[in-house]
Amino acid sequence: MVKEENMSKLLIMIASKNDEVFLQPGIKFLKEQGIDHEIHNSSTHRDPSGTNAMIVGALTKMTCKVIIAGAATATGLPGVIAGYLLKTNIPVFGVRFSKEPGPNIIEDATFNLSSMPSGVPLAYTGFNEKGFLHACILAARIIKG
Repeated sequence: MVKEENMSKLLIMIASKNDEVFLQPGIKFLKEQGIDHEIHNSSTHRDPSGTNAMIVGALTKMTCKVIIAGAATATGLPGVIAGYLLKTNIPVFGVRFSKEPGPNIIEDATFNLSSMPSGVPLAYTGFNEKGFLHACILAARIIKG
């Protein structure tokens, strides 16, 4: 659980600790840019109340300017976060993580992340390391103005 007073300008939420392997190029970029960030694991499937608490914490202090959410399999985390943030100006970038090769994995993820209901914006920035790096670059542009 994140203490609200410690919330960073960039919140990175991943569905599983296993997804951390995809973060390295993006984290390196953020450090080079001096972007304050926090990484938290929160599964919407295994711990929906924990995910809710994390989002509420980000909104309470409004110090969080961008959220990057990454997940594998059902890719639910980015969409749930985008839904919670409808009445805010906080953008959500969704990234699909998978160690499984093949175009069906990528196509499925693209469909899941780009098929939000009308009026629920979620930017799909890509797949694995490259997608996470793209999300970090966009987040840095927003945070630095």
